Amino acid sequence: MARLEEFQGCCGGVPFRLSCEATYFGFLPQRDLKDRGNKCELVTPSRFARTAGKSVKTSRIDATELAQFYANRLLTIVTSPDAQVEHNRDLLRSRPTGANITTVGRRERSNGVLQG
Repeated sequence: MARLEEFQGCCGGVPFRLSCEATYFGFLPQRDLKDRGNKCELVTPSRFARTAGKSVKTSRIDATELAQFYANRLLTIVTSPDAQVEHNRDLLRSRPTGANITTVGRRERSNGVLQG
């Protein structure tokens, strides 16, 4: 964020128009960018337009294409969940992991792996 603010200072402090990928990794940066006065929208990764016949895939090419798609409004914009909804989703995502840990623990106890 510090480099973004430094770059923004070079541009006269004009707010940027940005986009983040709509995954649980994109929600927090999106909120931070909005809180700093920038327009930041979430775009769906599954609906990115793809260039037909593209044989080379690099982050730089992808970033350039996404910037062009975003500037031309060719990306699907979605709303971000508020912090409470995101917290609830995180709990639901972690539930299978907790259940698996419990199952492994029971199996180890029944096999005599854990002494106690």
